[in-house]
Amino acid sequence: MPRPKEFDRSKVVQRAMDVFWQQGYETTSINDLTKATKLKPGSLYNTFGSKHAIYLEALDHYLAHVGSDIFTVLDAPISGLTAIEICFDGLITLELSDPLQRGCFMQNAIMDRSAHDPDVHKRACKSETEGIGAFRRALERAQNNGEVRQDIDLDDTARYLVSIIYAVRTMARTSRIRSDLETVVQIALSTLT
Repeated sequence: MPRPKEFDRSKVVQRAMDVFWQQGYETTSINDLTKATKLKPGSLYNTFGSKHAIYLEALDHYLAHVGSDIFTVLDAPISGLTAIEICFDGLITLELSDPLQRGCFMQNAIMDRSAHDPDVHKRACKSETEGIGAFRRALERAQNNGEVRQDIDLDDTARYLVSIIYAVRTMARTSRIRSDLETVVQIALSTLT
C-alpha cells in the first residue's frame, strides 16, 4: 500500500516557483527543485510528472496568488483614474522592494518560453487579457466620471497601459530610482487627460 503524501502541495509549488523565478526554466535543474522543495526526485516526478509540469503549476500559482494582485485595485469602488494611479504606484513599490530584482515571473516566462511553449503562451495570453480587462473597466469608470478624455479608445488604451506595466517592470531591473519609474508612468498617464 503506497504511503500517503506528507507534504503541502501549495508550499512545494511556492518553493519551486521561487527557484524558477530566480533562475529561469532552462537553468533550473531537478536537483535545484529537490533542494528547494525538500522532496526526493522520485516524489517530485510522482507528484508532478515532469519539470515542465512543475513549471506550469508554478506559473499558475503565481498568476493566482502574486501576479494578479497589482490589478485588484482597478476594480475597487474608487475613482477609475485614482485606481490606475494606485495600481502603478503599487507596481513601482513592488518592483523596487524585491532585492533580487526578479521582475515579473510571468513576464520572464513570456520572454524565455512563450514563443516555443504553447502552454506558457496560453497562460501569457490569459494573464494579459485579464490585465487589459481590469484596466478597461477602470478606464470606463474614469471616462464616465469625466476623469479622462472622451475620445480615447478604451480597449486600445487598456492594452497601452498593460504595455507600460511591462516597461516599468523591465526598467526596474536596471534602474532602481523610483523617480525614473514614476516619470515613465506620469508621461503615460498624461496621455489620458
